[in-house]
Amino acid sequence: MSNATINCPSCGGAMNVPPGMDGMTVACAHCKRPFQVPDIAPSVFSQQIPDGPRRRSVGRSPGSNPWIWLAIGLPCAGVLIALLFVWKGSDRDLKQGQLLQLYQDIKPGMESEDAEKRVRALMAKVNGDLKVEEPEEDDTQQFQKIFEKGNVRIILFINRGTNKLVHSKKFGF
Repeated sequence: MSNATINCPSCGGAMNVPPGMDGMTVACAHCKRPFQVPDIAPSVFSQQIPDGPRRRSVGRSPGSNPWIWLAIGLPCAGVLIALLFVWKGSDRDLKQGQLLQLYQDIKPGMESEDAEKRVRALMAKVNGDLKVEEPEEDDTQQFQKIFEKGNVRIILFINRGTNKLVHSKKFGF
C-alpha cells in the first residue's frame, strides 16, 4: 500500500505517513513539533487500485502500439536487405573459393587419370562447354593436357614415362 499525505497542524507542511499510523504521535518533518496523526488516514488507505489486469488505454492491448512495431521492424528489414545484397555479391567469391579448393587437391606426383578426374570435377562447377586439348605425339619426356571451360583454363604437365602429374597451371580463377 502507498503512504498517505497529511499536513502538519502547526506549520502546514506536507508529510507522508505509512498505513497504520493513525492516532500515533509523530514529529513534523519541517518544524519538528509533535502532533497526532488524524483518523482520516485510513480513508486514504482504503482507496486501493482494483485487482486485475491494468491497461494503459481502453480497448488496446499493451503490445499493440504500431509505432513500436515500426521502430523495431524497419531497422530489422533494412538489415535483412543489406544481408541479401552482401550474400548475393558473395556468390562469385564462394564459387571462386570452391574452385581454388578443388584445384588444391590436384597435386604433383598423382596419377594422371586421377588428376584428370579432379580437373573434370572442378570444371563441372564452371559454366560453358568443356574443351580438352589432347597432347601431340612427340619425343619429349613431358606432355601437356589442356582443359578449358568458360574463362577457366587448367594445364596438366604429365611425365610420359611414369604417367604422373609433374605440375599444373591455372588461369581464370
